[in-house]
Amino acid sequence: MSTKKTISTGNFLLTTSCPVECNHCLWSCEKHGEWMPRKTIKNVIKDFFENNIQNIHITGGEPFYNIKKLWEAIEIIKKYYQDNQIGIITSGFWANNKEITEKILQSFSSIGMLEVSTDRFHLKRVPLSNIANILDVSNQMNIKTLLRICLDAKSESLIKPLVKIINEYTPSVFAFGLDFKGRALKLNKDLNMNFPKLKHTLLSGIPINGQSDSSHKKFLNSSMKLSPTVFPNGDTYACCDCLKLTYMGNIQKEKLSSMLNKWNNNPASLFLLKNSYNCPRLFQLISTKCDHFCDFCKDNPLIESGNFGKDFIGRVYAKLSVDKLNVSLNKFNSSKEYLISIRIRQNDLRNKKVGKNVLKFLNVLKNKNVLFQLSRPLPYCLLNPANYEKLVSYSNAPKNCFECREMFSVENKNTKIKFCGVVDKIGESLDHYKDRYQIYEHFKNEYEKLKISKECKSCLFRIRNQCNGMCLRIHTN
Repeated sequence: MSTKKTISTGNFLLTTSCPVECNHCLWSCEKHGEWMPRKTIKNVIKDFFENNIQNIHITGGEPFYNIKKLWEAIEIIKKYYQDNQIGIITSGFWANNKEITEKILQSFSSIGMLEVSTDRFHLKRVPLSNIANILDVSNQMNIKTLLRICLDAKSESLIKPLVKIINEYTPSVFAFGLDFKGRALKLNKDLNMNFPKLKHTLLSGIPINGQSDSSHKKFLNSSMKLSPTVFPNGDTYACCDCLKLTYMGNIQKEKLSSMLNKWNNNPASLFLLKNSYNCPRLFQLISTKCDHFCDFCKDNPLIESGNFGKDFIGRVYAKLSVDKLNVSLNKFNSSKEYLISIRIRQNDLRNKKVGKNVLKFLNVLKNKNVLFQLSRPLPYCLLNPANYEKLVSYSNAPKNCFECREMFSVENKNTKIKFCGVVDKIGESLDHYKDRYQIYEHFKNEYEKLKISKECKSCLFRIRNQCNGMCLRIHTN
């Protein structure tokens, strides 16, 4: 290998096919998904090796859904990597009895780690007896195992039988809460409310070695470390969550070394690091309307079209003219999530009819089960106070420039921020700013140089400091 800085783990989705089809699946996998072609596997593994990626994580989908394809992939990997550098994740759907389990695992007995997922979602099609079969046979064959357990508010009855299995077979354990991406977007976010308590209950009932054994950690997907992840079609992301901003390119069309060089100019590279992470700092920089620091990479870049890969996790940015809302309805479907930017004109101000049309449009989306959030604030004068609060509550709409998701944007060309089109100025590199307040002060200094429109000047909402003209200030030259 070269003297380049190492990257701990590379992930490749051998397939997006899965017979379990969990309701919380990050990539919304289904039975008839896609498999990575042999040629692509060769390209991926060779590129991973040449770029000092230390461990290989085979994921899906369900890699064991086609044993022959899985074994062919491992044969290719072994040309570059040792057995203990290979990890595979599975639902265990195939382990219906000990005989079948032994037969299948004999072919994979030398791998570095076998990760088994179980939770209330998997249990609909994969009983705990399957999990016990895998752990039992793995112990007999000296295969290291990691039990991955997703816990939520409806998992309480699962903890006792899980503790029993863990104490009997002593796998390593990784417990985590719901991640509201992919299919999980449709789930109620209150399901994560008591996760810390449930995790404590689970871990307090199992041996300390199951919690502290770190041998599995090199295989764990880390959504906060640089961890190149490749889909069957070759689309490559820097993050295992495959968020919109982290798209690097397609490994069938471009070498990974080239993608990694370009990655240094991506703003997300300031936080998604090779051997450590700093993603939580994004909470200090992004809109207070965001639920999670991942929203930064789900929202950006704020452009309507671009190459983000086929399978990215994130919000589709939609810029809509207020007079063409009804025409825009066919753009939206319930399989995606949207960040909607409704553009208001000067002559729309104080027009309650315009406000009603906006509400009507958003209600139609809601009734069609389209997931969306508004990226920029709407003027207070378009709606009465009750309707304005209603709008804010179900669309997560920002109320001012500080909350606006479009106050600044980032682009893949460099790490400098660009203030919204109203100000239209380039700021400093994102890591230059301590927090959002500092960004806002820079923005405000430029924003206040702009003229308040005639319509806004005498507006009661501006006089009461509820609205400052927001997106409708005017350049004086």
